[in-house]
Amino acid sequence: MKNRSVWMVCVLLALLAAALLAVDGQAAGLRRPENPVLWPIANAQNVSRYTYVSIDYSEDINPVSISPQTFAVFGNQSGQVLQVLSEEDGNINLVPSRPFHAGEWVQVTATTQLLSLVDGLGPEQPTVWQFRAGVVGGSGFFGNTVQTLSDAYGQDVELGDLDGDRDLDAFVANCGASYVWKNDGNGFFTSNGQALGLSDCSVNTSLGDLDGDGDLDVVNVLTDKIRVWLNTGSGYFASNGQTLGEPYGTSAELGDLDGDGDLDIFYTVRDQPNWVFLNNGAGQFTKFSYTSDTDVSTGAALGDLDEDGDLDAWVTVSNGGSTEHRVYKNDGQAVFSLWQSIPGYPANSVSLGDLDGDGDLDAFLAVVKLGTTGPNQVWFNNGAGTFADSGQRLGEKSTNQVALGDLDGDGDLDVLAVNMNLSNEVWLNLGNGSYIRGAQIFAFVDIPHVALGDLNGDGSLDLYLVRYDKTDLVMVNQGEQNLVYLPSIAKH
Repeated sequence: MKNRSVWMVCVLLALLAAALLAVDGQAAGLRRPENPVLWPIANAQNVSRYTYVSIDYSEDINPVSISPQTFAVFGNQSGQVLQVLSEEDGNINLVPSRPFHAGEWVQVTATTQLLSLVDGLGPEQPTVWQFRAGVVGGSGFFGNTVQTLSDAYGQDVELGDLDGDRDLDAFVANCGASYVWKNDGNGFFTSNGQALGLSDCSVNTSLGDLDGDGDLDVVNVLTDKIRVWLNTGSGYFASNGQTLGEPYGTSAELGDLDGDGDLDIFYTVRDQPNWVFLNNGAGQFTKFSYTSDTDVSTGAALGDLDEDGDLDAWVTVSNGGSTEHRVYKNDGQAVFSLWQSIPGYPANSVSLGDLDGDGDLDAFLAVVKLGTTGPNQVWFNNGAGTFADSGQRLGEKSTNQVALGDLDGDGDLDVLAVNMNLSNEVWLNLGNGSYIRGAQIFAFVDIPHVALGDLNGDGSLDLYLVRYDKTDLVMVNQGEQNLVYLPSIAKH
């Protein structure tokens, strides 16, 4: 009897110790929510614009811990989705009140603040993933709408619903004041009258909901700093009051780099380390970490390259002659380490997407060979973040930017290449990451950047192009049977 009592006491003490350790987070590893099932799946292409977004854990989640800050859904053209979330049997579900835009790139973060109903503990690591909304129709031929728009020194352009009326407006960054162009819903634009940064000289711009209020804000990279503009909700902007960055910045890419449910900045710089600026959730940023290389970084793209649930970075370099581009892996806490050096020619930018349909992110590289011209390149991901040259050499021109999107409505990612002082090209995907040149070549020159989006509401991807000291161009994707505008076409 005495031995039985001792045994019972030992069991009770062991259970108490286990409970205390569980509270401390030491012995509950197996009870933590793990191995989540995602919808849409990571890196999915051609997802329904009306899709729900969900994560399904291995155990029930405490509903009190679920909010738009702990399960955050960001559209790069629509801002953060702030609808009510539901939970049932460990499945967190969000049904947006309006569809995503055609071709929109959507990022989702499930943070460690989503707590288990069993023991009150959250996941060991956040889960960050992305997917792309599908398009309807399109031929890959584009007609000029012949609008009289800005004739400033255009440097970059991004498309998004800036005024909340559900169509895509344009934010044009110039060397000089930047402007907002409001869409009437049919792809025709007028200025909202606001001139942002009269003495600024922008080189790059990005849109994202930086303060979590559901609308799109702006990060402008200037020649000497970063400027952040917060949206008042109607497409008018005010400075956040911060001066960020280093001189000679080249790009600022937005993504949740530390998995806390807001958008941070990955900032590339010429001849200096690249920096990470972390967001406090209200659109205020703190310099956090940097990459040790001091190459001439010209641009970057963010995505989960190794499928471990955080955003990694591909950085383009232009050191002159032959060079090496950089693939950096994220440790999940916004600390980046060099993973792979990509040999090749200097490049001005890179775009990431599942080019060959195998579920991981590949790279389309905009190559510029100094003093001559250079073909663009496609690099395929092996699924673990290591890239191999596809062997393709596309075009004979020096390319400033490549924009990915399903231009012909067949479900894969095509490319528009804007070239330096030369005509611009459409490259059509054969479905496996192999590209052929489209029949249409744009004779317009001096186009530094393009943005893709559904400007007239027909479900296909159109073009907004900015030019140096010339009128911006809006070109509408033509249906195969309905070439409304006369395209400028040159055949080889």
